Amino acid sequence: MKRFGILFAFVLLLGGCASVHMQEAAPEASDATLSENQSVVVFFRDSILGAAIQAPVVEVTDAGVKFVGIVSSKAKVLYTTTPGKHSFVVGGESSHMLVANLAPKKFYYVRVDPRIGFFKARFGLEVMRGDEAGLRKVLSECKWQKPGPSAQAWLLENKESMEEKCKSAAEDSDKESLNPSDGFDVLIP
Repeated sequence: MKRFGILFAFVLLLGGCASVHMQEAAPEASDATLSENQSVVVFFRDSILGAAIQAPVVEVTDAGVKFVGIVSSKAKVLYTTTPGKHSFVVGGESSHMLVANLAPKKFYYVRVDPRIGFFKARFGLEVMRGDEAGLRKVLSECKWQKPGPSAQAWLLENKESMEEKCKSAAEDSDKESLNPSDGFDVLIP
């Protein structure tokens, strides 16, 4: 009986938790609806490593941080923005920055990669390049999510912490780069 309890707890841990600040939703953009003044970045987590820890992603703007989403294990979040230069940061025990230069009418795919931390999970941002078939398989295992009604409240509550993480990530030399040529012409479901 004791072994069953341990196994059950392990399965619950691996199953992870979806963020209460996100909700399931179909993507709001497609290659047919994307205009010349839009680009899309899809952030996803295909790993169950660190599943109980959520990965908040924000865009760093002149006005402060802008909420992209909280990326749970086996989830993907579509973020529509403008072409040009952008910076994104993922939080966790530490932070990691992605410096992006987005082309118009392109879709970019970024894996939120869990890493082992000292007290809780750390996350990195990894640009996916080239392999559409492999990416299609990985993304098919993830569910579309978008920020729910409580997402902005979460950002207000955690804004100071996320701004500190952004500042720390900006000072770190280990940034990921996303280039215009890394984009795909289609939304991979």
